[in-house]
Amino acid sequence: MSLFAAASASAFSVGIFILEPHAMVENGRVTGAAVEYLRDHIAPEMGEPVEFVGPRPFPRLLEEFEEGQYDALLLISRSPERASRFVYPRDPYAMLVSGLLVPAGSLPDPVTSATQLRGLRIGYTAAMRPGFMRDPSLTYDLVNAPSATLINFRKYREGRIDAVFNPDRNALLYRLHRTKGLKPSAVVTIAGTGEGMYTVFHPKLPRRYVESYEKALDKVRRELPYQTLLQRYMNR
Repeated sequence: MSLFAAASASAFSVGIFILEPHAMVENGRVTGAAVEYLRDHIAPEMGEPVEFVGPRPFPRLLEEFEEGQYDALLLISRSPERASRFVYPRDPYAMLVSGLLVPAGSLPDPVTSATQLRGLRIGYTAAMRPGFMRDPSLTYDLVNAPSATLINFRKYREGRIDAVFNPDRNALLYRLHRTKGLKPSAVVTIAGTGEGMYTVFHPKLPRRYVESYEKALDKVRRELPYQTLLQRYMNR
């Protein structure tokens, strides 16, 4: 139950979807670099306990958020359309660069145009596609599930898709190093990408929570840059 829905709510509710290694479930427990960053570093500075809800498929997560089921969402990029519906803090806590999992040596790194990708069947989730990745000539295979990346890796291993797109190349590298039975593969960068990732807030949440978050994030980023924490997960 969200803070704005009930004054008696005991924790700040944050909806999540799976984006390894930022947010994931291990041994039945929600974990990941972004989860730890908010739960163990930012929230204590705010003086607010955090309750993570999910994971949910991304479209469902957005629907439930707009219905008021959560106070905030983790790992959300910014667009004019989203900025009109959600409350964004002043700064992102991380910058993510998009990537593509492909057979080793099949594409240049970085990929610079949609022309290089035509004819490929590309697995992806409901996350935003940047720049030329929205070209209508490209062929996508959409998966809407909390475990979308795992499903796409399995389909790639079985030859049912030719590539896997993710708005964060780190998510592909993380899973690539933990997946057996793949043909020789590489993660190439999508040129011109770089999205800020935010914790976003429901518009009915009192403004003081957003201001408290911004102040806490400023302090935590000076003491522990997000990339430092993320690297610990990448190296596990």
